Amino acid sequence: MPKASRDSLNAKGKKDAYMFDPEDLVLVIDEKSPLYDERVNLPVNEALVLNMMHAPDGVPQGVLEPITAVRNQETGKVEVVVGRQRVKAAREANKRLKKAGLETIRVPAMMRRANAHGAMGILISENEHRQDDTPLGKAKKAQRYLDLGRDTKEVAVLFGISEGSVK
Repeated sequence: MPKASRDSLNAKGKKDAYMFDPEDLVLVIDEKSPLYDERVNLPVNEALVLNMMHAPDGVPQGVLEPITAVRNQETGKVEVVVGRQRVKAAREANKRLKKAGLETIRVPAMMRRANAHGAMGILISENEHRQDDTPLGKAKKAQRYLDLGRDTKEVAVLFGISEGSVK
């Protein structure tokens, strides 16, 4: 973002998100690693895959929220600290997009410099302090989206629920 844009937004700085092919990101599966989280073994979230593939303007929306990653000093590879499920879903979405002959998606990542305990602290903080929206809050958002002329199928994909639930 140009300085004039930052100034007009009254931003106090900037950080760049790097874009990665999800296959190039390492999901730590070694239980002895500080970056290990047992949720890495969860199955791929189908609703998240469909959400990433959602293409209201003909282009898949992809991964909307950047993951947090660190560069392993020994291997030089980029390891995921926060965002394992997004990476797994992006990998699955890309398999489907390739099969359909469509452009694949990339995963935005905010790179952090951290030692083992610092990275583990980030992992814990990011994952343990999230708060889900209430059912009523989700319903109100769904209705506002429908009021904009969108259909129930699109709302179902965006919220990761069935069309029947939307209706």
